[in-house]
Amino acid sequence: MKRLLLVFGIFVLMLGARSALALTQTCAIVTAGAAGQVNVSPSYLANQQGQANEGCTVLITLNPGGTVTITAPNPAPSYESGNDDNMIGVVNNTGTTITSLQLSSAAVDIFGFDGDGICGLPGWIFSPVGPKPMCPGADPRRYGQGAITFNVATTHSGIVNFGNGGRGCEPHCRSSGKNSRPGAGAA
Repeated sequence: MKRLLLVFGIFVLMLGARSALALTQTCAIVTAGAAGQVNVSPSYLANQQGQANEGCTVLITLNPGGTVTITAPNPAPSYESGNDDNMIGVVNNTGTTITSLQLSSAAVDIFGFDGDGICGLPGWIFSPVGPKPMCPGADPRRYGQGAITFNVATTHSGIVNFGNGGRGCEPHCRSSGKNSRPGAGAA
């Protein structure tokens, strides 16, 4: 069974960029390039059809009241041909600052970093439609962009640290704590 490696750092905490069609893009959109021994996945590219958040293979939305919604805007199993790295976006609609997110999986080694992350070398090429990652970042493994780092307890459990004091509710959040649409801002 191939590992599914959740690559959180890449675009967790980026503001949603707007395309020419005004669609929200929480995650960067990989269009070409390589890291380690892998290239961009053909199925990931095939699912880039101009929809909102199409760069994210997993989108975690933190809602008011403590609920969490998880969706797959780009249904490809991975953004890269090794089929074990995912582009994870986090949207904070809670109305409070989130400084970290603890994650675990009994079955999948979500923190099994293997050297081909989004800030990996020789490097990925990104669409101008989505946000561009801040690489290299603070993460020495080259999975986290910008100030994002990881406290890895085991390959199945760890904490994503958002750095720089965390992220609050983005400008797209209304004062009531409700969001105008899913994925309208990223935390």
